Amino acid sequence: MKPRHRVLVYLLVIGCLTAAPPAIALEITEGRVKLVLDETVGRFGIQFREDLSSGRFVSLLFDQDPRTSYLTVVEGNRVHRMGDATGFRLETTRTDAGARFEWRSPTLEVIQEFRFVRSPAASVTDAIAVELTIRNTSQRPVAVGARYLFDTHLGEPSNIHFTAPGFERINRETELSADSTIWYWRSPARASGDLGFQNYVFGPGITPPDRIVFANWKRLHDQPWDFTVNPSRNFNLLPYSVNDSAAAVYYDVSVLNPSDVREIVTVLGNSATEMIALTDQPHGPNLEAVLRTIGAARTPGLSRSDAAREELLRTDELLRQIDILLASDDELSDSVIDVIQAAVEQLERRSSELAR
Repeated sequence: MKPRHRVLVYLLVIGCLTAAPPAIALEITEGRVKLVLDETVGRFGIQFREDLSSGRFVSLLFDQDPRTSYLTVVEGNRVHRMGDATGFRLETTRTDAGARFEWRSPTLEVIQEFRFVRSPAASVTDAIAVELTIRNTSQRPVAVGARYLFDTHLGEPSNIHFTAPGFERINRETELSADSTIWYWRSPARASGDLGFQNYVFGPGITPPDRIVFANWKRLHDQPWDFTVNPSRNFNLLPYSVNDSAAAVYYDVSVLNPSDVREIVTVLGNSATEMIALTDQPHGPNLEAVLRTIGAARTPGLSRSDAAREELLRTDELLRQIDILLASDDELSDSVIDVIQAAVEQLERRSSELAR
C-alpha cells in the first residue's frame, strides 16, 4: 500500500494506526539478503544489499506497511488471510537455515518456512526459498488452496512494473502460467534488470503456480480469492490508487484428506539470469562459496573506509557459517577445518594490506 497514492484513505484510519502497538520484527541477514518477519501480523519482507561494500539494503517489496504483502489460504468455503484470520495461533521461530511462521487452528496447520539460498552465479546468499506446508488436522476432507499477494514497488517509477521471459514490459492487467519458458517474473528497479524483486516460479524443487496475475494492488486486495483479469485496465484504480501494481501467485484448490499435507515451494530474491535448482542447494554451511567470496578481488575504486567495510561483511559471512557448523551435531572433518583455516588466513592477509 503506497501512502502517496492513498492519502485520503490513510487520513481516515490514522487514528487507529497511531494507537496500534509497535511491530515486533525478527531480522536475519545472510549474505546479501535480509529477511524481516513481523511477528505481530505474520507478514514478511525481503531486503537486498546491492553492493557488498555498502551496508545499505534495498527493500524488494513495499515495506512502509508490512501488511500489504501476505499469504491467503482457502479452506473449503472459508478464505483465511494469514496474520488476520481469526481462530489461528501464530508462533515465530528462528531456525538454523532461516526462520518460520507456524499457524494452527482446530482444523488446519500452516507452516511457512524461510530458508536462505543462492542463485547459480552468486557466491553468497541472494534469495530465499519459502516452503509452505498445509496439513488437514480435521476429521474430514477439505479443499485447500493458497495465494501470495506481493506488493511490489520497484518497477513503478519507470512504468515498467513487471517483466518475464518473453514479456519485456507488463504495464496492464495480465495473467501468466509458469512453465519452463516462464520460469520467473520480476519487478525491476531499472531497465538493466540487475536490481529488482524476482519470484522464481519454475525449476527443480519449485512448485509451479497455476497462474500469476498482475493488477492494481487494491483490486487484488479487495478480492479475497479469485480474480478475473481485464486486459484493458492498467494499474490505476482512481481516485485513490494510482500506478500501484502488485502480483498474485495462485496455487489452486485441491482436496486434502484428514492428516494429508500439501507442500508448496517458491523462491524470492533479487534479479538473476539463471534458474535456481533447490535440489542442489546446501542445507548446511556453504564454506566453498564463503571462501570464493573472501578470496574475490576487492571492489575497485573504494576508499579505505569502504574497503574496510567490505572486509567486515566478508568476515561476518564466514563467522555466520562457522556458527551454523558449531550448532550442528556433526563432527568437523579435517577438510572443513582446512577450509576455515584458509579463509581466516586470507582475511588476515587482506586486513594487513589495509593497515599499511
